[in-house]
Amino acid sequence: QAHAESCRVDNDNETDDTSENTPSGACKKSCADRICTSRFETCPICNASFPLHQIESHADSCSVGATDAMKVERKTVPTVSPKPSPKQENNAAAIQQADQDTARATDSTLPPSNNTSLIIPWWKQAKQQLHIQNPIEPSSQPISGLYLFENFITPQEEAIILAELDGTCSQYYRHEYIPWEHSTFNGSSRGKRWGVHCNLREARVDPPLHGMPHFYTSILYPKLQQIVQMQGCIPNEANAIDYRRKSNHWLSSHVDHRRLSKEPIANLSLAGDCYMTFTHTKTAKQQKVLLKRRTLQVLTGKARYDYAHAIEHSDLLSERRVSVTMRESPLTK
Repeated sequence: QAHAESCRVDNDNETDDTSENTPSGACKKSCADRICTSRFETCPICNASFPLHQIESHADSCSVGATDAMKVERKTVPTVSPKPSPKQENNAAAIQQADQDTARATDSTLPPSNNTSLIIPWWKQAKQQLHIQNPIEPSSQPISGLYLFENFITPQEEAIILAELDGTCSQYYRHEYIPWEHSTFNGSSRGKRWGVHCNLREARVDPPLHGMPHFYTSILYPKLQQIVQMQGCIPNEANAIDYRRKSNHWLSSHVDHRRLSKEPIANLSLAGDCYMTFTHTKTAKQQKVLLKRRTLQVLTGKARYDYAHAIEHSDLLSERRVSVTMRESPLTK
C-alpha cells in the first residue's frame, strides 16, 4: 500500500495517483513488466507488505528491532521428526545388538547370544563413540590389556595424596583420616579402604562405611575420565596398601574377583618403585613389569582375567611403596 501510494509509472506518457477505487494492496498503474499489478504479501518477521516477488529476498535480509513498533513475536512452528529410513533402522538395531553382545561377553549371567560375529571390546567402542578432550595416552602396554601411564600425577599431587593417607594433611581433610592397619590378606602389608566393601568370602558387595577420599575426588577421578580404557567405569571402591621393605611386606599372587567388580582396575604407585610379577593362569608363563612411582596401571582384558599378579619382597625397590587401587563394584542385592 505504501508503495502504491507513491508509485509513479509512466504509462503512455500519463501519470495517475491511486484512487479510492484502487484495491487495497495493489497498484493502479502497471510498473515495469507489470510487477506492481501482482498481489502483496505481509512479511512474517516485520509485518510490512511487499510485492510477492520481493518477499523472499526481503525476509532473508529483514532486520527486526530497528524501532519498538516493528518488534513482533515470531510464531513457533512445531517440527516433525522425519521417519527413519530402513537403513537407519537397521543401523540402530545393529548397534543395539552389539551392545547386548558386549554385555554378554563380560557378564556370565546373561544368556548366550546367537551373534557369532567378532565382539569389539568395550574400551575400543568407547574410543570410537566418545570424544575425550585431551585424552591421556598410555606410555606402554607390556602385556595385552595392561596399560601403563607414567607420571600420571605430578610430584606435588603425590605429596598431597601421601599427606592425606598418613594424616599429615591440612586440617580441612584430617577428619577423613583412617588409620593404617596391619593386614595378612593376600600377603603382608598395612592397608585401609573406602567406598563399598567387596566381601570376597561371601561373594557380595556391601554398602560403604566411608565415602571416597578427598584426594580421589579432587585429583584422581578427573584424570581417570581422560583415559579411554576407563570410560564407562566410575570407581566406587578404593583401597590403599603400604609396603615396607624392613617389615618384609609382600603381595601374594592372585586374580581380582571376576564377578564382583567391573573389568577395568586402576592402580597408582606412590612413594617408591617395584616390580610386579604377572603369571599366566594356564601356561604359568611369568613376566615382571616395572611400576615406577607416580605410574598408573590399568588392567583390562587378558591382563585382568588371564594373569595373576604379585609383588615379591625382593622386588620392592624402595624402602616404602604405597599403592591406591580403584574399582567399580555394583552393590549386590
